[in-house]
Amino acid sequence: MLAMQLCSIFFGLYLASVWKPIASKEGVISETILTRTAVYASLANGLARFFWGYMTDILGFHLVVLINMTAQTIISATLFSFRTNPDLYPYMVFAAFFFYAGAFTTFPPTVIKVFGSEKGPQVASIVHWSVAIASITGFFINLYLKGKSEQVFFVATGLSLLNILLVLMFDTSQVKLDEKGAIMP
Repeated sequence: MLAMQLCSIFFGLYLASVWKPIASKEGVISETILTRTAVYASLANGLARFFWGYMTDILGFHLVVLINMTAQTIISATLFSFRTNPDLYPYMVFAAFFFYAGAFTTFPPTVIKVFGSEKGPQVASIVHWSVAIASITGFFINLYLKGKSEQVFFVATGLSLLNILLVLMFDTSQVKLDEKGAIMP
């Protein structure tokens, strides 16, 4: 689950730090549009957390994560090429943050479902290490690629595709624990 969470959030964490500078550098999209995009994308991300949490209850973990990862794959593969398009770029950033919100609301209830109410919170705290790992990994990838944002977006696309495979292989049935809390085969 840690690997799935890491793959889910890498793109969003990276995007949060570069979406405005890569568009501003081109000078085609006005600062007014970019500022409004920031406001609307932030609102979308915050409100979408409620939406994706609700949808996880209705549709289940697998389907919601597959929807989010499919959208994230498409957006991460194409967003950089739209950085000079004032008509589409803001909507793509908005959509990216809308789908990114699902990463934070789908995993906690699934961890509790899989590991139970006693061990689930302990496992959830480990799964949330993925935020720090993704941040540090993004820093080093960006450093290695010498700040070439387009290539980092392709790395994010690859991680999103990897996550789709991980989710398809993941079994959400509850893990059996012995009396000491260890996972039983």
